[in-house]
Amino acid sequence: MKRRDFCRQSLLSALGIGAAVSTGTLAADLAQAGTPTKHQPANNSVHMMGEGLFLSPADKATAISALVAGDEFATDRYLIGGAVERLEIRMAELLGKEAAVFLPTGTLANHLAIRVLAGPRRVAIAEDDSHLVNDAGDCLQALSGIRLETVAGPADVAGIEAALKRLRQRRFAPEVGVISLESPSRRRFNAGLSREVLASIRDLARREGIAVHLDGARLPMQCAHQDWDLQRACKYCDTVYVSLYKLYNTTAGAIVAGDSGTVAEIRKLRGPFGAVMYQAWPVAGVALGFCDDYAADYRAGLACYEQVAERLVGSERLRIRPIENGTNANWLQVTGGDSERFVERLAERDVHILEPRPQWDGLLMMVNPTWARREPEDLVEAMMWAAG
Repeated sequence: MKRRDFCRQSLLSALGIGAAVSTGTLAADLAQAGTPTKHQPANNSVHMMGEGLFLSPADKATAISALVAGDEFATDRYLIGGAVERLEIRMAELLGKEAAVFLPTGTLANHLAIRVLAGPRRVAIAEDDSHLVNDAGDCLQALSGIRLETVAGPADVAGIEAALKRLRQRRFAPEVGVISLESPSRRRFNAGLSREVLASIRDLARREGIAVHLDGARLPMQCAHQDWDLQRACKYCDTVYVSLYKLYNTTAGAIVAGDSGTVAEIRKLRGPFGAVMYQAWPVAGVALGFCDDYAADYRAGLACYEQVAERLVGSERLRIRPIENGTNANWLQVTGGDSERFVERLAERDVHILEPRPQWDGLLMMVNPTWARREPEDLVEAMMWAAG
């Protein structure tokens, strides 16, 4: 048995899913697994939020225990060898890059990739609504001496050219080493950059001799949603970061992929930045069990959502409004009803959606593999009942 198949089968077995009911995608496997127990997902539970499967702590603990049960399992030591090395090799293959490196967080993944790509050039261009600008605690400036020049998000060639012109008009014009992009964007409710925009920015960067880093924490979801080839999407950038916990049901972890030289330099920086964990096999092993089938699992959930959306067309009580350039997120509007009460009643049917927020124009409804746990007509019935 191949090692990646072993990891997947270990997880399926741990969650009470045998080969006899396996359908080829984990979302469907979970849906057919039988009566839930505390060690098995409540397999008819649908979570209209996030990108993963929402495994409970008990599910994750059981899956981790199963990973060590087989003869082929091997631990890492200080992130070397074992499940971590196998995950790095597999993620490099999935992303179409020469090499990949495991890091404990996405913030550090973005930081070290940009630091290495920038080299002596001390300015990076980033979108003003990106995670790097808003959620990273000025880490590049404070720890690596790299200043961020912001452009309005979503980025485009015109905005980046304007930023380059501004910088070059200064008396002591700084050199730009990296253009950092985020797609899909969390602050734009997972709206993504198009292939045309990514290609045009890549071409500009090449003409200018500037590297491109992609914060693609949810990029495999965007590619599955928009039927893109993941490896082709990664060709628009020199390095790409992908989240392990957002997509592959782990408790932490990130991957940065790129050419072998860049990845080797990032690997050297794990020690100075305090990122060399003694062992990360519990994270890497779970990610190995889910990464190969994520696209198929997501598309199974998407197929269910599309049928639900079709059945709700013309409804006087519920209306779905797409997000511009969106991926898995849409606005759900409860017309003539109480959104908070809708959320509470929907939860009674084991269907969960984020609570409304004052600044939102409706409820944020997100597609993920858990949608495949129910038939479309069952979800429509639950949603209409909750809407009263």
